[in-house]
Amino acid sequence: MRSACGQHDSESTCAAEEPLVFLDEQYVVRCSWAKVVKFSDADACTVASVTGRCEASIDTTCSNACAGEFLNSNLTAIPSELEIIEMCGGPLGSWSAVGSEPGAYLGVCAPGVKPPAPPLCDCASVACAAE
Repeated sequence: MRSACGQHDSESTCAAEEPLVFLDEQYVVRCSWAKVVKFSDADACTVASVTGRCEASIDTTCSNACAGEFLNSNLTAIPSELEIIEMCGGPLGSWSAVGSEPGAYLGVCAPGVKPPAPPLCDCASVACAAE
């Protein structure tokens, strides 16, 4: 699904991608438009770019981490890419597979999560403010 989502370059075509539906709509995976903040220097939280990207996500209820709400946070860090992604229920990828090592590729930016939030999450407030 991530590959299908990644082919879309606009919010409208992203939203038009047919979702995957399992267990009588109890589990829905769809393409969603995400705010992607890329950093050039994670230690200084220097923003390199702010873009949008179509990512696979799970239909769920999220809180707004940018407003200080952290239950099911909508901020995810991908340290290897120096990115913080703002979206609910995702992004999904190979790291979401059953049996993958938790926290090996990404982490939720929220206090008290397991595995712990990656250090890149220290830049979350900068990512929230970036436009």
